[in-house]
Amino acid sequence: MIDTKEYAEALFLLAQERGAIGALLSDLEAAAAALKEAPDYISLLDSPALSGEQKDALIDEAFACLDTDLRSFLKILCKKHALYTIARTADAFRALCDEAMGIIRAEAITAVPLSDVQSERLKARLAAQTGKQVILKNTVDASVLGGVKLRYMGKQLDASLKSRLDAIGSALQGAALGMENQ
Repeated sequence: MIDTKEYAEALFLLAQERGAIGALLSDLEAAAAALKEAPDYISLLDSPALSGEQKDALIDEAFACLDTDLRSFLKILCKKHALYTIARTADAFRALCDEAMGIIRAEAITAVPLSDVQSERLKARLAAQTGKQVILKNTVDASVLGGVKLRYMGKQLDASLKSRLDAIGSALQGAALGMENQ
C-alpha cells in the first residue's frame, strides 16, 4: 500500500520547483474527478490482461490535456495497482497547497444556511484567531437545531443548540441520580 501523503509531497515539491503548484493542483483534481466517475476505467487499468505499455497508452490518451508529470504519476500509480488512491493523494496535495498559501478550510454545520453576512463574520473571526485565510463551507444539518458546529484544522467546536440541550439533559439526569442516592 502506498503512502498518499508521501506521494503528494513528492508531487508538491516537483510542482514547487516548476512554479506550477496551482496548475498541478487543478490537473490532479481533474484526474481524481474523472477517475471517480469511471471506476470501471480503474479496473481496466488494473487488469493483468493489458500490458504495461497498453496501460501507459490508455493513460496518455485519456489524460492528454493534463500535465506530463501528472500523467507519469498516474502511470506509477497504475503500475503499483493504486489508482484508487488518487482522490486521497489529491486531498493531501491540496492540504500542502493550503498550508503553503496560509489557507485553512473550515466547515460550518448549521440548521439553516448561513447568510452571506454571517458567513463573512465567521470567516473573519476564524481568520483573526488563526492568522490564516479561511475558506468556509456551510453544511446544513437540521439535527443541529440552531447555533453552529465548526470544524477546522482537526478541531471541532460545538456551539449548537442540540449540544447545549444534551448537556442540560445530562446535568438533569445527574442531579436526578444524585437525589435518588440520598
